Amino acid sequence: MTQYVELKAADPAADYFPISGWEITELGPTSKSETSNKNLQVTAIIDLGEGKTAQATATVQMQEVMFGGSMGRKFINVIDHSEQLTATTAQGEKLITNYVKGTVQMSQRLQISYNGYLENTDYERQFFQGTGFIQAL
Repeated sequence: MTQYVELKAADPAADYFPISGWEITELGPTSKSETSNKNLQVTAIIDLGEGKTAQATATVQMQEVMFGGSMGRKFINVIDHSEQLTATTAQGEKLITNYVKGTVQMSQRLQISYNGYLENTDYERQFFQGTGFIQAL
């Protein structure tokens, strides 16, 4: 079983919404010949308040490697153009995505950055942005 440790960034901006959780979905091996490389869908859950959430998602390749006598995992890369931002919103609101980016910072650390806003039928906007890190163990 893969374990993950979350590292959060602090930001004093009023529209900063931190990542409240992570969902990891294993999509299987990258190819039949490379069973140690796996594709994962990493989803950052963002609590926007009032029952609204957003999800920033990136698909990444991960490799299982031996460190001494124990098995470890490392991020290889983010699959190009796999990032997306979705939201669970109130009726009449729509999500506008300005930016979502997944980046492998180091072999053990993945960064997901996001920026967007919800717009209601009166054209009122709720902006949100943030960055979160997840570390593979």
